[in-house]
Amino acid sequence: MLKLLGVGGDTRCTVPENRKLNVAWPPLERMPAHIQDALHAGELHDLGAGPPLSAEQVEALMDLTSWAFNGVAPDHPQYEGRLAAWAAQAIERHDRRAA
Repeated sequence: MLKLLGVGGDTRCTVPENRKLNVAWPPLERMPAHIQDALHAGELHDLGAGPPLSAEQVEALMDLTSWAFNGVAPDHPQYEGRLAAWAAQAIERHDRRAA
């Protein structure tokens, strides 16, 4: 939990303790393959059945978090367009990093 104290104990200018995003993750099958692979590797690691994530896998999960800030709810009229644009950008970043 994030809790910041302002100057002299003034907390009016600080961020809230809890920030909740109102956007659900895209369906797994609609995520780019490199993100799906990173999620699977993370689950294996959490279960003690896999190695720590590689730098590439961590970057893939960072691509996923960008959806939380740019995505919209599935019933939003721009959902399909934003999902397609997000996936294309995530794949482009992945390809650029791999080059």
